[in-house]
Amino acid sequence: MTKTMILSLLLLLFPAMQATAANKKALHVKMQLQGVGDTLVVQNGKQLTAFTGHDGVFDIMVPLTEPVYITLATPATFRGEEQQAFVIPAVPGQQVEIKGSWMGGFTFSGSRFYEDYNALMIEVEMAERPLSLLFNDLNEQMANGVNQDSLQQVFNERQPSMLQRQNDLLLDMVRRHADSEAVVVLAREFGDDVRMIQQAIGLMSNKVRNGKTARLAYGPLEDAKLKHDSEEDSARKQAAGVEAPDFTLNDINGQPLSLSSLRGKYVLLDFWGSWCTWCKEGFPQMREQYLKYKDQFVILGIDCRDTQEAWRQTVRDFQLPWLHVYCPNDTDLFEKYGILGFPTKILVGPDGRIIKSFTGEDPHYYSLIDELFGEVRSLSK
Repeated sequence: MTKTMILSLLLLLFPAMQATAANKKALHVKMQLQGVGDTLVVQNGKQLTAFTGHDGVFDIMVPLTEPVYITLATPATFRGEEQQAFVIPAVPGQQVEIKGSWMGGFTFSGSRFYEDYNALMIEVEMAERPLSLLFNDLNEQMANGVNQDSLQQVFNERQPSMLQRQNDLLLDMVRRHADSEAVVVLAREFGDDVRMIQQAIGLMSNKVRNGKTARLAYGPLEDAKLKHDSEEDSARKQAAGVEAPDFTLNDINGQPLSLSSLRGKYVLLDFWGSWCTWCKEGFPQMREQYLKYKDQFVILGIDCRDTQEAWRQTVRDFQLPWLHVYCPNDTDLFEKYGILGFPTKILVGPDGRIIKSFTGEDPHYYSLIDELFGEVRSLSK
């Protein structure tokens, strides 16, 4: 055989050799999912990959370089039209078979890792059930018109002891399954609690802590530490008495508007977006309260991570009568103000210093506005 023929043969084989090497690191996923069409999207980090199947049946290879958590979802989920998604641990070179439905839950089988994972998830569901039932009950009561403050009080009274009980059960699970490669997934069940995640990892055997699936425990720990640091940084930037950083953005008429131009007034900075459900749910109450006290304070809506068309349409649809500016994606405003979630409301005093901040649709915001500008303040004069 000539050198030319050998080289040609190697060139033909090279793509196949690459594919074989890649498949050894891929996760082989077989699925039978009720209520799913012919397309499934897999999210690995920032990468989205669409896979085709038929009537909820899929047989796919998910490329991996290390153990990670991946999200499986319908295309409509990523378009913001529904919420049909779930997260699973993905281990290179393994095989998993998933059966179930979005509403009824899933079962996992296949490689030993996923057999053990399925057994652990059954125990996890039992451990987390009491707190989950509390959430569902309070949400149902709120939907039926029960006062949100009273429900919050119930939650504050019952949640700490229930969460402690849940964490104790999860730690006991780690102890009992300390040698299982799948036990690493329990680190993620402690949410953002750095101390609890560290405690759970400490209970795992040395073999597991240093094994091929260990990344599935240390990844959540790193994320929790990062979130903790971000929250501390945000708290410093939004603390009472801190001078609110000045900025200039274009208003809804395309004219520049700066925060400093409003000095001498109470100003509420409302960071929001048309894609944010909680932001829009708060608009009716915000509008009602603003019209009541509009002579005493200013609202400056800061539209974020949005298109200008969607921004303008939402302002029109909800008839929001206050000031509005558009925040482009390449701004450093989020960093300056330590914005971690939406909506975020930051009340700035006439001296330009922060009075208080609120993340989410927090009822305490409305209470503060009433205290500052309503009957409570009038009676105290």
